[in-house]
Amino acid sequence: MNLGIERAFENNDKLTLVYCFIFLVITFVKLKYPKMFWGLLRCLYSKNVFLDFSKELQKVFSVFKSLIFIVQNLIFSVFIYLVTDLSDLKIDVSPDVFFLKIFIMLTSYLSMHYLFSLMVSKIFNFSEIFKAIRVLKFCYLKIVAFILFPVLVLFTYLDIENTKFASILLSSFFLVLLMLRVVLLLVKNNNLIFERLFYFIVYLCTLEIAPTFLIFKVMVKKLYFV
Repeated sequence: MNLGIERAFENNDKLTLVYCFIFLVITFVKLKYPKMFWGLLRCLYSKNVFLDFSKELQKVFSVFKSLIFIVQNLIFSVFIYLVTDLSDLKIDVSPDVFFLKIFIMLTSYLSMHYLFSLMVSKIFNFSEIFKAIRVLKFCYLKIVAFILFPVLVLFTYLDIENTKFASILLSSFFLVLLMLRVVLLLVKNNNLIFERLFYFIVYLCTLEIAPTFLIFKVMVKKLYFV
């Protein structure tokens, strides 16, 4: 068995700081934008956030979206870090550097993916589908992060004996959440999808599958071999 970096569970101080920062940002957003924040949390069963804050959600940049984006990326970075640690994968850098690289790479990937998607949607003339799906993707991905967050805290501080099984369990839970997000996207946009099925297929191939696969390969290479 490969010996990895020193297990994060032997010293949780750094992750505790990350969790505290996440709580602080969430608290600030909740106090500063209470209606939009609670509307976002209820978006799985209520359309109010899409109706009441459509202009705000359509903006490329806003303080609310930027802060929630940072929280989301920190949560997903902790997820990748914990799964790596639980799996006892060998990492050639220190835990702090590894976590920072995860966060930078994830933020860069999501930012580049958005800009690339925006450009391609204009070139291939399916901006309507892109705009309709983009807001839902933004909201549902944040819900995935918020649901995942307490589970990550639990896995961080539990005394886990079978760490590899725990990594599989945590990864499976995350995949279920992502699948739920996909199902919700399809259900919420079924009319638009069937009306413009060809453009949806082009959207799926050019903006979701291909760039995700390519950038994922680059991220893995950078994280583990550089």
